Amino acid sequence: MCIRDRYRSTNGGDAWTRINNGLLNLRIIALSTNGVYVFAGIENGGIFRSSDNGNTWEQASYGLVNFNVNSFAVKGNTIFAGTIDGIFVSHDNGAFWAPVNDGLDSTNIRALLVSGTNIYAATNGGVYFSYNDGVSWSAVNAGLTTLNTYSLAAYDTNIFVGTFSEGVFLSTDGGSSWAPARNGLPNLNIRELSNIGTDVFAGTSGGVFLSTNNGESWEAVNNGLTGISVVALAVNEGKLFAGTNHDGLFVTNNNGSLWAPCNNGISLSLIHI
Repeated sequence: MCIRDRYRSTNGGDAWTRINNGLLNLRIIALSTNGVYVFAGIENGGIFRSSDNGNTWEQASYGLVNFNVNSFAVKGNTIFAGTIDGIFVSHDNGAFWAPVNDGLDSTNIRALLVSGTNIYAATNGGVYFSYNDGVSWSAVNAGLTTLNTYSLAAYDTNIFVGTFSEGVFLSTDGGSSWAPARNGLPNLNIRELSNIGTDVFAGTSGGVFLSTNNGESWEAVNNGLTGISVVALAVNEGKLFAGTNHDGLFVTNNNGSLWAPCNNGISLSLIHI
């Protein structure tokens, strides 16, 4: 899942501007921000950063042992990067990265999440948890019927994990135990999870689904989506954006009741936010 170009919108997605100056590879897998810095994870290209809202980019990969970066998470001034060879941490906005993989048996990191003081990692071998900024990790998979995990979301004490074939699972005890939370989900391949407050959204190859009751039930919210193969979800200022497979980018400001395309200026492709 990636975008093949880098774009910026300053008006809630109404219009986009191409901003790739300095990027050596346009297959972008992950994006994150920390203060004035924007970070882009590039397929086989490592990490690039920008301090001018994406007008220019510089490589910031020193210390990485694998340049396939799938995810980011930010905790205070500490940035975590998930790669197919483990997790790396930077305390200086990407000038240097150091591995933090003690306890990780599965190092293909698909998603990272900061919840309170804890950090969670979704991998192809289950979910891992760190309470000490990645110094050590522990597997937290009790109750999961598959370890092929892809996505994470959280609010309050609720943590959600999306899996490749078994739908969504919920933990209310910091990951110590998980229970299925997939009633109403016809598609159990959960590519992305995101939330606006207590409303949780799941992106699947069959569209976007919404749960308002901690995953006890889900309903399709695809009105206006012309492409329902959803590969990415992101929230900005109360708006939910959905990146689709070849149908571009869509936005909703009413929790999915109605979607509108927001591709002005974007060359449509596979979009990962």
